[in-house]
Parts: sequence; structure tokens; C-alpha cells
Amino acid sequence: MQILNREQLIDILYGCAILGTGGGGELSEGINYIDEALALGKTFKLVSADEVPAG
Repeated sequence: MQILNREQLIDILYGCAILGTGGGGELSEGINYIDEALALGKTFKLVSADEVPAG
């Protein structure tokens, strides 16, 4: 598991925008959501499939 920082999260958003096929909304809106969540003390975790509980 890795806790992601703001820069990593924004990099993921850009990757999704480049590889996506549309319909995802404005990139700036996604960045705002990240900033709001981080300001509230939320964390974003990147986990491997093996770390996700079954069921």
C-alpha cells in the first residue's frame, strides 16, 4: 500500500484524461475534488489487488 500525495493524484488524473475516451468531466473539477478531500484530512491509498479483501 502506498499513500498518494497531491502531485501523484494529479498525475493520475492527467493519465486518465489522456488515456480516457471522454465523458469524465473537466480536469480542473477533479483537481478541486482532490484539494477539498486533502483539506479535510482525507488520504488516498494505492493498493495492489492482493491487498483488497475478498467478498
